Amino acid sequence: DKGNYINYYNFIMDNGLLEQSGTLMIDNTLWKGQVYSTSDNISPYGKFVKQFNEHVRQDPRVNQ
Repeated sequence: DKGNYINYYNFIMDNGLLEQSGTLMIDNTLWKGQVYSTSDNISPYGKFVKQFNEHVRQDPRVNQ
């Protein structure tokens, strides 16, 4: 359910469900390389995953 990755992530982070030193593992965050594409020809899942990665990247609560 990649379209809800951001919702799941926010729920975990907003409710303190991840220890401060914890690790959150997310499946398919590279989605067949589509997350690196600058083309508009990306699958819907590729777009969801790309948006999710950017959301996490901009979140000041995490270290990457």
